[in-house]
Order: sequence, then C-alpha cells, then structure tokens
Amino acid sequence: MASAPAVTGAFSNLYDQRFRKNLYDAYMRQPPQWQQIAKVETEGKRHSILEGNGATFGQLLAISEGGATPLDSMDQGNSKEVFFTNYALGFMVTEDMADDDQFNVLSKAPQELGKSANYTNELVFWDQYNGAFVTTTRSALDGIALCGTHLLLDSADTLDNAGSGALSASTLQTALDFYRNMENERGIPIVMKPDLLIIPPELVWMAKKLLLSEYNPAAPSTTGQMLMNPYKDEGLSYMVVNFLTSTTAWFLVSKSDLDTRFIWRRKLMPKSYDDPNTDSRIYKAKMRIAADFWEWRGVYGSPGT
Repeated sequence: MASAPAVTGAFSNLYDQRFRKNLYDAYMRQPPQWQQIAKVETEGKRHSILEGNGATFGQLLAISEGGATPLDSMDQGNSKEVFFTNYALGFMVTEDMADDDQFNVLSKAPQELGKSANYTNELVFWDQYNGAFVTTTRSALDGIALCGTHLLLDSADTLDNAGSGALSASTLQTALDFYRNMENERGIPIVMKPDLLIIPPELVWMAKKLLLSEYNPAAPSTTGQMLMNPYKDEGLSYMVVNFLTSTTAWFLVSKSDLDTRFIWRRKLMPKSYDDPNTDSRIYKAKMRIAADFWEWRGVYGSPGT
C-alpha cells in the first residue's frame, strides 16, 4: 500500500491541461452486504464485551402424594470476552498538489476513505464466516468453531452444524433436518427455522435451481411425470456474498437466531487538518469495531467439499 504524500510529480495528470477528466474509482460498488445479515450493536463505554451462557430447567418430575418437590438448578456455562480493534487510513496532499488539482479530484478524498471504511467492514464481518470451520481466530462460547460439533452444557447430546459436500438437494435436505432436530443446552427440542442461504457468486445457479424450480431438481422425470420441488415451500431465499473467500462454502441460517455481530465502539470519524510544518493537507478516517459471535445456533455451514 502506497504511503507517500500526493505530490505533483506522482499525479501530473491532475494538472496536465491535455486531460479532459480523470476517473478515480468511479465504479458502482456493491451495496453494504454485512448490514443485511449482521446483528448490529453499539457499545459506548467498555473496552471489551464479556458474555456467558447457561442451562435452564428440565422437565417436571413425578412425586408421590405429600412428597417433597425436587429442586433443579440453573447451571452456569462458559464465557467469552471480545475486544475492539482500531482501523484507520489517511492521505496526505502537498500544498502544490492541491493548487494544481484542476479537476478537484482531491476534494473527493473523504468520500473515497468512506468507501475504504465500508470495504473494511465487509472484510471484518464476513471473516466470521470465512473462518467458520476453524478456531484460529474465533470460537463460540464452548470453544468450538462457528460450525463444528458442539457438546451441550447439560446433556450427553452433541449437535454438529458443520456439514460436508457441495451445495445440492441432498446436502440442503441435511441442513434443513438439522434445524428440525435443534435442542437447547438441556437437550430439550426447540423451534428454529432457517430462512436464508448464504452463498458465493459461484453457487448462484445452483441456489436458483434448488429454491426457485417448480419441480424437484434432484429427481428428473423418467416416466414423464414431474415431481414437485420439496424445497420451494420452505420459505428460503438466498443471498450472494462477494466477500466469501471460498467458492464452494455455503451457509443456511436463521436470521432471527443469528449471533454473528458487528459492534461499533466508535463509528467512522473522518478528519482533515493542515500540517503547519509542510503546509500539506492530511485526510484521515478512523473507527473502532469488533465482529464476533458467542452463540453458534442459527448457522449451519459446509465448506462445500
């Protein structure tokens, strides 16, 4: 990444009268994708966030006439602390460079820093999904990756929300069945309904085939009678994410139960000021954020292999 100040020698086309215009990142960028799925929060005081979980009560027990009521407990589980990170970027313009900028390109510096900030937000948030199958950077309260085999706090059961295999009719069915068998930390069945399939651009055609087809994409007719698509009435939509690093990974999520968060500690603060020693103009932008999760329920994922 270039870090030298903008000087006339490096940007001579900004004051060369032969240039009719200069285009600097004039392309339309993707609308913010992280905002469509992130659980957005704001923390205004603490330098970190500490949260934990626990297991509540099980079933009522049968007792004899006049018998004592058995007592249960609310078991404390695990805890996890997340810290905020500062992100910043700046741009220095010399006095001569500002004087010679006939196209007012440099006046767009704050806007371009804003684009860089949103790009950073995308990378930071979606890193939760790009690292969903490893504990290298993040893990849930139980110390397991976002997608992995999770041992319940007060039950011998385990729940594995990490699938395998490419996106297909059979792997989508496995993901749907996982949600139908969801349990809480006591092993008690709970209701959790997925509604969104998160995919990279490479899987958009398979997603269309699975979710939008009138007929079963897994069972082409050999008798002339087409079978209905069993996935079409599951209430699923799909979302194409350009910031997934894998071309094969996919995630089936329940948006109302998702815990993948984007947390503002300090929102983007653009600043500009003059350096009295050099008469250069400095533009900078800085923010303090965290993107992490505590709870793994609400996500089922497969690396696609």
